Amino acid sequence: MRQILIISNNVLSETDNNGKTLLNIFSKINKQNVAQLYFRGELPEVEGYRYYQLSDIDIIKGKINPQKRGREVKAIPMGGKTKASAKGLIRRTPIALQIRELFWKNSWKSSQLDEWLNDVNPDCVFFLAGDCIYAYDICEWIVEKYNCKLFTYVTDDYVLERKKERVIERFRRKKIYESLKSISTNSDQFFTICNRMKKSYLEEFGVDSELLFNRCQSLYDDKLMPAKEKDEEIVFMYAGSLYYGRGDILICLAEILGEINSSTSARKKGKLYVYTNAIPEDEFINLLEKTGAGYYGGKLNYEQLRTKLNLCDYPVFVESFDDKEVEKVRLSFSTKIPEYMSLRKTILAIGPEEIGSMDCIKNAAVCVYDLSRLREVCERMLEDEYDKQVYAQKAWEEYKKLSELNGLEYYLS
Repeated sequence: MRQILIISNNVLSETDNNGKTLLNIFSKINKQNVAQLYFRGELPEVEGYRYYQLSDIDIIKGKINPQKRGREVKAIPMGGKTKASAKGLIRRTPIALQIRELFWKNSWKSSQLDEWLNDVNPDCVFFLAGDCIYAYDICEWIVEKYNCKLFTYVTDDYVLERKKERVIERFRRKKIYESLKSISTNSDQFFTICNRMKKSYLEEFGVDSELLFNRCQSLYDDKLMPAKEKDEEIVFMYAGSLYYGRGDILICLAEILGEINSSTSARKKGKLYVYTNAIPEDEFINLLEKTGAGYYGGKLNYEQLRTKLNLCDYPVFVESFDDKEVEKVRLSFSTKIPEYMSLRKTILAIGPEEIGSMDCIKNAAVCVYDLSRLREVCERMLEDEYDKQVYAQKAWEEYKKLSELNGLEYYLS
């Protein structure tokens, strides 16, 4: 079996989005054959893999002492505990991100990284491409140094033209575009996340790709689905990030549920529970809970997430309708989608029809493509007017289709 080196921003994780995607992709590959070089400040929690951490703070310290440029780190299991993720060291403004690139340039090499890489001795690199140009440079250097095969995977779009951009944003996007085009052209295998991205990148780069999905294990557990009393609240549940305007849509949903709950005709009350890994702004929590129907529940570990998703009535998926946010996610495929499908429940999906995630979930959920329809849909869900057996089967069939697609192990064989 090949020795595989994962290069990515995020560390392997059971809860954080990109880390969870990576963990699922590598779930059928022997841990002893996998190591990871990652660029964020969090410590790993998944045991059995080898890790090397090289973060922003390491680069800053390394300006004084190269021996501070990263280190091998060990996994520290959470032991069932949960904590909210801290905010990153660098604010994600275009100017700050460009300054970070200058800090990293020619400042990441070290003897300890060389020693760790020599010990790993990779013959295949799996690169999760993002919006950090220095990561492309590091990846290409390692591939050349060890004459590795290169598998490149893209899960979000950072390169297609945006309608409204400042000069520095356009400059950064051009640089990322050049880096991604170069590395996709030189990859032994190029992977994308959904059909929309596959088609767009073939047109942009002239490089065809294979689809690689987050093939998660089914979260369904019939033992966690007790019968509800007639007067019990109906639980809507969202578990995921609040980026890209998703928080605004969740507040809108909570407001509508609150209005329905207050009406004299309401026979059942709906509650929206929101769980997220990162610490939200106080304003979001206040606005959510001000509705009287929304509740912020913090971060969940894997078992807690599985339990609460099985106990809820309606898993919720949302994307923003704001044009600027739509541009960012139009080629994406959310990690939540296969998890939700595996639950055999009626899923509520809210978002514009033309984006990748809504395209992938359209045959497995009650979809709201226009916010003016949201109240009507919520009222029907509270009155149990949707055939749950039908939607459960739809979701399960779509989940099975994803599960039957080739996994990474197929391409490594």
